[in-house]
Amino acid sequence: SHLTVFAHVKLTPLIDSVKTDTIARGFNNFVGNKGAVKLDFMLAGRRFIIVNAHFHSGQDAVEKRNADFAAMLDRFVYEKTESGIVAPVSHMPDALIVVGDLNYRINGFQESILKAMSNDQYDLLLSKDQ
Repeated sequence: SHLTVFAHVKLTPLIDSVKTDTIARGFNNFVGNKGAVKLDFMLAGRRFIIVNAHFHSGQDAVEKRNADFAAMLDRFVYEKTESGIVAPVSHMPDALIVVGDLNYRINGFQESILKAMSNDQYDLLLSKDQ
């Protein structure tokens, strides 16, 4: 995964503490075909984290996608305490923006999906999750 963020030149003096990180979630959590990249920065005293992620795909891979998301949070947003407990970092972000190919999708025709949504049939939609 890649991530490019543009900022207006007038914001340049307000941006600092820029950090990046990556996490591989592909084969054996080593290959980078799945995973995420992070940009962490301060803008006018507020902390922003922007993540571009590519999670596992497949009809029956919801648990893998959820594990990808949890691993991303553990690495990019939380930290381990001395006792090994995962806790929020001392300075939580003011905004966490996650974009990319998360592979959460619904099998079906658009008209049927929209009808189910308008009728609050979320269990039906969840059963069609890919």
